[in-house]
Amino acid sequence: MGFDQRLPDLRGQLALHAPLYPKGLRGSGLHSVLVTNGDIDHVAGLLTLRESQAFDLFATPAIHDVLAANPVFTAMNPEFVTRKRIALDHEFALLPDLSARLFAVPGKVPLYLEGESVRTDLLGENTVGSN
Repeated sequence: MGFDQRLPDLRGQLALHAPLYPKGLRGSGLHSVLVTNGDIDHVAGLLTLRESQAFDLFATPAIHDVLAANPVFTAMNPEFVTRKRIALDHEFALLPDLSARLFAVPGKVPLYLEGESVRTDLLGENTVGSN
């Protein structure tokens, strides 16, 4: 199942894929979310998920820290959303039959956290790829 890159909105993507589209008032076929950067365009879709929808949220400790520092993300109720901190270069189970490994890629801290100088070649937990 591929996602349409011309349609970056999470709600629109879910609408295109019936197995993931919300069922009833709460919940969907979505069980895991992997966030690879803390920029607004990477994390804003989390807010379109219902507050009481259960899913596992996978990200590096640095990305989880960005989310924890922004009070709007408390809408992801910890009774339902399990935040899983993933270390770089360690394989983990994203779903029962799907594993992934995060690795650092050149990037930057989220735009809203940038200081006087902007570096886009930082390697670490702020911007990651997966395989």
